[in-house]
Amino acid sequence: MSTAQAEAETFWHRCRETLGLPAQTRWRTRRLGNSPDVCATLLDLIASGAKTGTFSLLAEFEQTGQAAPVAGEYLLITDYDHRPRCCVRLDRVELRPFDQINEEWINVEGPALRELGAWRDLHREYWSRMLAGWGLEFAPDTPVLCQRFGPPFCP
Repeated sequence: MSTAQAEAETFWHRCRETLGLPAQTRWRTRRLGNSPDVCATLLDLIASGAKTGTFSLLAEFEQTGQAAPVAGEYLLITDYDHRPRCCVRLDRVELRPFDQINEEWINVEGPALRELGAWRDLHREYWSRMLAGWGLEFAPDTPVLCQRFGPPFCP
């Protein structure tokens, strides 16, 4: 077991015990952001309650062979170096085409991305690069997993 995995197991055990969750509760680690600064900013927004959700391309899970997130499971949000910093429960997961994501959904973002045009521009650019790395193209109907989570637990 790697150091990151051992740290995640220890962190999850502490979260599970504190929150009174059964041993079979589903959980996974998740890093948000593609740089140390972006990860730190997103973690701060989650810990403060200003960011209450996130978005992922369905293709990300298809390409990596990982299971897509489901409502009811817990995410251990990590820093850029994969050290867990916060725990959230996914309350809602919905698959939508990119061009069908609306203001209700982007309201889960941090304050800087709660304007639909800005949100679309940033994510279109980011996801276009991600998909190109797999030989895929971004399209307006690209499937996106919209994920809303509950209050953070950041011991």
